Amino acid sequence: HKMFNSEDIQTGYLLSMNDETEKKTLEKKLVTQEKLHALGQLVAGVAHEIRNPLTSIKTFIDLLPSKYDNPQFRQVLMEHLPTEVNRLNGIVTDLIEYARPRPPNITNCHAHELISLLAFHKVTMEKKQINFEQMIEEDFIFYIDLQQIQQVLLNLVLNSIHAVEETKEKTIKITIDKVNEKTGRITISDTGKGMKQEELNHIFEPFFTNKEKGVGLGLTLSYRLIKENNGDIHVKSYPNSGTTFTILLPIYIE
Repeated sequence: HKMFNSEDIQTGYLLSMNDETEKKTLEKKLVTQEKLHALGQLVAGVAHEIRNPLTSIKTFIDLLPSKYDNPQFRQVLMEHLPTEVNRLNGIVTDLIEYARPRPPNITNCHAHELISLLAFHKVTMEKKQINFEQMIEEDFIFYIDLQQIQQVLLNLVLNSIHAVEETKEKTIKITIDKVNEKTGRITISDTGKGMKQEELNHIFEPFFTNKEKGVGLGLTLSYRLIKENNGDIHVKSYPNSGTTFTILLPIYIE
């Protein structure tokens, strides 16, 4: 700030400094806490996903002593065992990527790759008797960071699950289609409790939350990741009429 004397002549400058180290450290801790909370929500689904290949592997191992001399059994073993191990490895790799923040790694990616991790939520949706619908247009390729946008979708679907828990009609729908030659669109809509305009004005702000548990950073992180992927996000919602999130992302152009 400039400093002036009584005759309005500048006599110098006033420099004020503010140490925000503690604030930044706290923000980092809360971001980690939010991620761990979201990760905790996925545990049931992850356990289910891991149990399937483990059961297959255990069955093969149990049969080894009695069936190893059988050429057909050995053939089946060689075909299925590597697939199940790769499946386990894929689940673990996806979880590590989900939990570890990093700068975007922009690459080509198909629509079906984006929603592969939503299998973790399907167990929860089945338990809560939520109808999950998906419509995917496959004739284009996104140009984005796959893991980061997967993280956004996991978070948005989790929010939809919370929104429809109390409602009579429980439907969550994800649609992936092409807007034009440069832009792809992902729409996540639910028949949940919806939000008032006042809430909508604040949902992307840090620490704003309607959940009893949760720090209120899920949508803030999602917004940041979408922006880092050169995209945009819009939301429409009405009380007792559900919510629709629309994500716009770049398409790969050859």
